[in-house]
This record gives sequence, C-alpha cells and structure tokens, in this order.
Amino acid sequence: MKRFRFSLQTLHDLRELERENAERALAQSARNLAEAADRVEKYRRECDSAWANQATKLQAREPDLKEIAMHTDYITTLERRLTEAQARYAELERERELRFQQVLKAAAAAEVTAKLREQQRGRHQAEVAREDQNQLDELATIAVARHLRETA
Repeated sequence: MKRFRFSLQTLHDLRELERENAERALAQSARNLAEAADRVEKYRRECDSAWANQATKLQAREPDLKEIAMHTDYITTLERRLTEAQARYAELERERELRFQQVLKAAAAAEVTAKLREQQRGRHQAEVAREDQNQLDELATIAVARHLRETA
C-alpha cells in the first residue's frame, strides 16, 4: 500500500504559519488596545480628580491666583494627554480590526488547503481500497480456477 502524500503540503504549511502569525499579531494588538484603554481611563480619572480638587480649593478658602493658574495648567496638560490617549486608542482599535481581518483571511486560505488535503486523502483511500479489492478478486479467481482444475 502506498503512503498518502499531499501534493500541496508545503503551501498548506505556509498558510498555517501565516494564520498562526496573524493570530499572534492580533493577540498583541488586543494587548496594546487594552493598555491604551487603561491609559485613557487613568487620564480620565486624573482629570476628574483634578477638577474636583480645583472645585474644593475654590470653595474652601479665598482663591490663590497663582495656585489656581498652576492647577489650571495641570488640568489642561491632563486633558491634552487624555485627548492624545483617546486618539491612540482609536488608532489601535483600527489596527486591531485590520489584524482581525488578516486572521480571517489567513484562516480561510488555510481552510482551503485543508479541504483539498482531505479530498486528496479521500481519493487516495478510495484508490487503495480499489487496488485491495482488485487483489482480493484476483486471489479469488485463482482459487476458483484451482478448485475447478482439481475437481475436473
């Protein structure tokens, strides 16, 4: 019985490798996105806290204009960082979506060669079964011919 050999195995292996690489890139992209979301939330909390602190200071005593100006500059810096973090998050979200599409494309390509391999394996098994049956038929014919010679 001859061994099964898939004629496109190298291509299939390459497509599987591309799928795995795309999945790794997607996972890294998802990690980056989660980190960016954490940064956005951190800056959002810091801004909220700074605004609450500013309001408390303004209500507690007579306002010191230098301190208010410094605190306002700090809040402005925090809001700028928040805006930058939100922009980075949006960029990473687009990148993650692109990576997801690449995974889908790579998985579909690998699936095509996997199906071809299974079809080729099925044809191979059918051919082997047919050859085995032909050998059994030949052996049966020889046995019947021997039996007829011996009884004649």
